[in-house]
Amino acid sequence: QGIYDESIAAKRDLPLMRDAALAWRAGAGTVWLDFSRRYLMAWVATYRPSLNPIDETGFDALIDTYAIIGPSLPPDKRARVRDYLHAWVAGYIEAIGHHNTRSTWTNNWQSHRVKLVTMMAVALD
Repeated sequence: QGIYDESIAAKRDLPLMRDAALAWRAGAGTVWLDFSRRYLMAWVATYRPSLNPIDETGFDALIDTYAIIGPSLPPDKRARVRDYLHAWVAGYIEAIGHHNTRSTWTNNWQSHRVKLVTMMAVALD
């Protein structure tokens, strides 16, 4: 199935990245911080948000990872992730503001948008 199968496989990184950040936070050592940092920066460099909240709901793990390790990132990397999340959340806020009559505006898509926006707002403080 090509890109679909590749994207499903790649998304398996997301919970691993968050789990590594949680392990570091729990005191398991800097190897876990380095792991989560590498994965976070690779995703930020590669992934371009689609603003499809159903496809992107699993990215809560990426947002959680930043919330956990953000303060430990070097300033340039922290700024890069913050800019990335700011652009992403702005896209969702714009999408929420353009309410229309399509069913995706009144079903669970909207709740996924709100979830992601809220998580990014918290992570960005």
